Amino acid sequence: MSMKTRIIDKLRNEWPAKVICLVIAIFIYIFHQASLVEKKIFVVPLKIQNEGIVMPVGDVPSSVSVVVKAGENEIMSIQKNDITATINLNNIVKKGTYTVPVKIEISEKLLQFDILEIKLRQENIELDVEKVESKYVNIAPSIVGAAAHGYQVDSVLMTPSTALITGPESIVNSLNEIYTQRINVSNAETNFSTEVGFQNPSKFVSIGDSGPYKAEVSISQVQDEHTFEDVSVELLNIPDGLMVDGQVPKVSFTLFGKMIELEKFILLKNSVQANFSDIKEPGTYEIHLKYNIPSDIEIKNKSHDYISVKVVKKAENERQSDTSELSTKEQQES
Repeated sequence: MSMKTRIIDKLRNEWPAKVICLVIAIFIYIFHQASLVEKKIFVVPLKIQNEGIVMPVGDVPSSVSVVVKAGENEIMSIQKNDITATINLNNIVKKGTYTVPVKIEISEKLLQFDILEIKLRQENIELDVEKVESKYVNIAPSIVGAAAHGYQVDSVLMTPSTALITGPESIVNSLNEIYTQRINVSNAETNFSTEVGFQNPSKFVSIGDSGPYKAEVSISQVQDEHTFEDVSVELLNIPDGLMVDGQVPKVSFTLFGKMIELEKFILLKNSVQANFSDIKEPGTYEIHLKYNIPSDIEIKNKSHDYISVKVVKKAENERQSDTSELSTKEQQES
C-alpha cells in the first residue's frame, strides 16, 4: 500500500470527529482574535465648512460620536484629535432644510494601524440654512447707573461708530445696531472715556471689528426751572411824608438754570424790590422792579417789570405813628 493510500485511509477513518475538531479549532481561533479587539467611542468636534453663500441657523450639533474597533495597543494610542468630522455646506445655494452627510478623516498615524472598523453613530445631520448677509450697523452704548445728583449723561461718542456684521439673512436684516458692554456712569460729574467690547446679538452673527471700542462720555449739569407766584415786592426809599395808597401788586416769575443752583436759591424779602427814591410828590407812578437773582440763574416769564402805584401824602396821625415806631426801633438798637 502506497503512502498516499495510507494517508487517505487515515483521513477517512473517523472523519466526522475530525471535522468537528476542525470546526471547534476555528471557533477557538475566532474567539481568541475577538478577545484581542477593543472598542472605544470618541466624541469628536464637528467642523462646518461653509465658505459658500449659505450658513446654518438653529441648533447644530457641536460634536459627533465615532466608534473605533482595533487591537488593544492601537486603541490605547488613538487620540481624539486623530479623527476629524466635518460637514460641507459649500454646494448648497438656497435657503432650506437639508440632510448633510458627516465625513470622517483620520490622521497619518491611524493609517499605519490595523483598524478593524471606524463608524459614526450618526452618519447624517439635518439642519436649516440661510443665505449669508452682511451690513454695517450702529454701535450703541449700553449705559448703566446714574450720574451724580444734578448731573446727566449728555452724549456718548463711539469710535468707531459702526461695525460690519455677518450672519444669516433673517437675523442680519432684523438688526440696526449692536450694543456695547456696560458703561457705568454711576456718580459721574465730569466727562470721561473708556474702552468696551460688544454684546453679540446672536451666536450666528460675527462682528467684523471685535473691538475694543472707545466710548467718550459727556456729562453735563441738569437744567431745571422753578416758578414762584404771589411774591411780595419790597418797597424802598419812600420819602418822608409820602405813602403808597392801596395794595401793591404781587408778582410771579420763573427761574431757569442748573438744578443744583436752583436748589440752593432761597426766596428772600428783598428778592423783588421797588425803589421810590426818585419820587418827590404825590401821584401815580410806574415803578421799575429790581429782581435780585444770582447771575448764574436766568429769570423769565416775569409777570411784571413795572408796577403801577399811587403815592399820597401821609395823614398827621400816620406820621406820628411812624415817628413813634422809628424812636422805638432806635432805642432797641441802642
